[in-house]
Amino acid sequence: PDHGTLSGTPPRLVYAPDPGFYGEDSFRVAVYDAQTGELLEEIYVEVRVLGPGGLISPPSFTWNAKITFSGPSFVIEKTLFDLRFVSMFYYFEMDLYAKVEDSAFSSFTGTLRYDLELATDTMEMEIPLSLSADFDPTVPALKSWTANVRVPIFDFTLDYRFYFDAGTPENSYGLFTLTGTLGEMSLTLRTRFSGLTIEFSDLDLLIRGEATALGCSFCEFAWDISFAFNKEEGFQNFCFTFSDLPVPCGLCGDVRIYTNLKITFTPEAKDVSPTLRVATDWIEGCIMPYISLETAAEGFGLEAVDLYGIEIRCEFANEIAGKFVTSFDPEKDASLTGDAAFFEYWRLEGPVVGCCGDTARWQITFYFSRGNDDLFGVSKVKTILNVPLLQGFTVNFGAEMGLVDPADPAKTWKVDFGWQGTF
Repeated sequence: PDHGTLSGTPPRLVYAPDPGFYGEDSFRVAVYDAQTGELLEEIYVEVRVLGPGGLISPPSFTWNAKITFSGPSFVIEKTLFDLRFVSMFYYFEMDLYAKVEDSAFSSFTGTLRYDLELATDTMEMEIPLSLSADFDPTVPALKSWTANVRVPIFDFTLDYRFYFDAGTPENSYGLFTLTGTLGEMSLTLRTRFSGLTIEFSDLDLLIRGEATALGCSFCEFAWDISFAFNKEEGFQNFCFTFSDLPVPCGLCGDVRIYTNLKITFTPEAKDVSPTLRVATDWIEGCIMPYISLETAAEGFGLEAVDLYGIEIRCEFANEIAGKFVTSFDPEKDASLTGDAAFFEYWRLEGPVVGCCGDTARWQITFYFSRGNDDLFGVSKVKTILNVPLLQGFTVNFGAEMGLVDPADPAKTWKVDFGWQGTF
């Protein structure tokens, strides 16, 4: 943003305006698929900072669209339009959202948000309250409603969300989430209650931290511990993860080796999955071999080591980045490439100067299939381009050629066109 700063970890971002600033500010968020790294969309976020005594801000209207064509018969495969109207007051916000899929009015949601402020002699507390209702416009009827409240408790935040399913009330639930910090550690605790009765259902615990100042130059690393328990099925999993643990290597020169180690215990088995990352000074990037350790059925013995894939990431000049992923095990293809039809992909992406001095983003990916007789085994090429035309208005282009749908080999290409606009 031009007039403030962002902090936190997505999707929980906190905007703080510059001291004394009142008015409009904005920033963009690029959204990627966490598993495959594919660029999904770019979200334009507009912020209005109200001054003292400001009662209302101008309403905003958002119109997003996506139209998908496919060939060789050149048919419209899918259309998606969603519209949002937001009107904000000083303590009050109203949000109306409608979705139209394939020319059918599929969803309408209304949300009411209110910030309750409580002041005492020692502190001021702000409690955000929200109530959302989702309607089925084809009936019409109420599909569900959701109530949410967040309460700050010292360095923690307690979030309670109640979801009511109008069609199937037994699927309703309440969810408590406690997040905060304990010293250098961050903690997230989730507890879920099933149905309309206070009945414990799920318990999830996640603790993150960093190990520093351990007395050696290669002993700093990040770690997290997670635990999942279900009332019906009992213990689900218990997981340790150590990230970016340096591997000492006196003969490696500028090459630095790090390892990530994930140890997961479940009622059926235990899994030890180390991942190596190699970084150098002469190129900004890393090499990540994916390794699976086959442990003994009883105890902690090691029976086999399996290298099932490798990932290479590089950053080149002009902010161009590359990612290359290969799977050596057909059963692991989907976990590495995101699609069981492909065992390898090469990807390049980067920015270009768009309209009005803004930055556009492009991405091109080459996918490879096993047993493909085409040139170099390339079975699909996918390109994505996000171009900001105006402030708050972005046009999206996407094109795929080759094996765009493994279930329908006759389909040879697919084109997506859409836009995202905030007015």
